[in-house]
Amino acid sequence: TQPKAADAKAQSVEELAKLIGAERDARKAALAETQKQLDWRFVHFADEFQQRLDALADRLSAPAARATEAPRRETPPQSQETPAMVPGVDDLQRFHLLEGKLALAESRVAEVQRWSKAVEAQMAEEQRDAESRMKEAEAWLPH
Repeated sequence: TQPKAADAKAQSVEELAKLIGAERDARKAALAETQKQLDWRFVHFADEFQQRLDALADRLSAPAARATEAPRRETPPQSQETPAMVPGVDDLQRFHLLEGKLALAESRVAEVQRWSKAVEAQMAEEQRDAESRMKEAEAWLPH
């Protein structure tokens, strides 16, 4: 009975090895299929992203093209031109420039306001300290 048991064990080990190999092959095939699908999705995503970038570039370049096609004014060479007067500068660029300048000005105003509040608070505290010292000095002076 032992040789039959040994043969049965050997067959079950061989069958187990075959099943494990088949499972490994099935997983490799599934992984390869998943990789193909991901690659396909990535390629189509990249194409769609490029199309969107191109559309955005077209939308952004359209106002610039209209600005360059518009008739340009002649300005005297001695006059100083501001960004709003320079021909060919896009309105959107000017708008962003002005937004940036406004943001800088607002931050500087806020900073100055913080400084002034801090200085006012310090001056008020020093005033209170000076008044309390004056009262103490008056209390010690002979009348």
